[in-house]
Amino acid sequence: MAFEPLGNLLKKQIQAKPGVSGPVQASRIVLRACDVVTARFPALAPRLEIVSFRDGVLTVKAGSGAAAAETRLREAQLLAALREDIGPGVVRALRVRL
Repeated sequence: MAFEPLGNLLKKQIQAKPGVSGPVQASRIVLRACDVVTARFPALAPRLEIVSFRDGVLTVKAGSGAAAAETRLREAQLLAALREDIGPGVVRALRVRL
């Protein structure tokens, strides 16, 4: 009897249920984005919360107006870091909320 890795079984289950893979993929991207921001922008990370990912847009919530302004100034750098880590064409835009 051959055993199949748990990750493969979960992937098959997710793909078999319509509408589930989108939210799961979005959750993975949000988690990766948190890791990227923490690793590459350590001074900014504590002042940001990654809120959601939908249709190529990553939404972040800034803890203050200053954090929102800094995030907007660094938007190109943030997107480049995310594209490098997650892959090109996944995160296409950044939305900053207060």
